[in-house]
Amino acid sequence: MSQERLSVSKIREVLRLKHSQLSERAISRSCQISHSTVHEYLKRAAYAGLSWPLPEDLDEEHLYVRLYPEDKQAAFKVAEAIRISRKFTRS
Repeated sequence: MSQERLSVSKIREVLRLKHSQLSERAISRSCQISHSTVHEYLKRAAYAGLSWPLPEDLDEEHLYVRLYPEDKQAAFKVAEAIRISRKFTRS
C-alpha cells in the first residue's frame, strides 16, 4: 500500500529544518511525521538536487515532479488538486 504524500508546505518545512542542522528524529517530532518519512523526503530531495532554500521559481507542480520523477503523471495530478483547492480557499 502506498503512503499519502506530504503537503508541499510540510516538505518545505522538512528541508528548512534539516538546513537548520536538526536531526531526522527531531524533524519528525516537529513535523509530526515518522522519521522514516523524513528520511525518504530528504533522500528524494538530495537525489533531485534540492536543498534549502528552494528556488523561488520552484512551484508545487515542479517540486513534486522533481521528487517523484518516476511518476510524473501522478505528480501533476497531485499538484493540480492542490492548485484547485487553493483556488477555492482564496474565494
